[in-house]
Amino acid sequence: MTWPTASLKAISCFGPQYGANASAIARTGTRPRYVRITDIDSDGRLLADGAVEADLDDDRQFLLEEGDLLFARSGNTVGKVYRHNAANGPCVFAGYLIRFRPAQRLADSRYVFFFTQSAAYKSWVFSRKRVAGQPNVNGTEYSALQFPLPALKEQRRIVELLEQADGLRRQRAEAD
Repeated sequence: MTWPTASLKAISCFGPQYGANASAIARTGTRPRYVRITDIDSDGRLLADGAVEADLDDDRQFLLEEGDLLFARSGNTVGKVYRHNAANGPCVFAGYLIRFRPAQRLADSRYVFFFTQSAAYKSWVFSRKRVAGQPNVNGTEYSALQFPLPALKEQRRIVELLEQADGLRRQRAEAD
């Protein structure tokens, strides 16, 4: 089956937005968690250990909403992606991450996230990253990322299957 393609920018109602340029401070529980590249595992999940807060006077412009996608823009982890889940609590994001917010009427952010776990996405990142001291992909380049975009109903069916497969993979890893 062939689906039309769309760019990340075309399906986003917000972004690209670079994160806060703030210092990380010890977690007190009085501020949102500060998400940095090092807080995201290789599967795009938020690590529980090492959580910190951002030393920001006004963090409102960096608060994550359910389904926001954060793309790592620099270093050895360029291309790593985190999809915010409200169950992780209030979070703001650091400057080496770029936020996109898919428009819910156009794309399921879970579908876009699963695409970023694919070999096609990893190949795209490899072909785009510039090396000038450290690998880098900027917001404009991420905006141009093209991916297949089936109808929302089909996206959700694909997500259900991939979430089931992901659950089985995690269970197997725990058993091993």
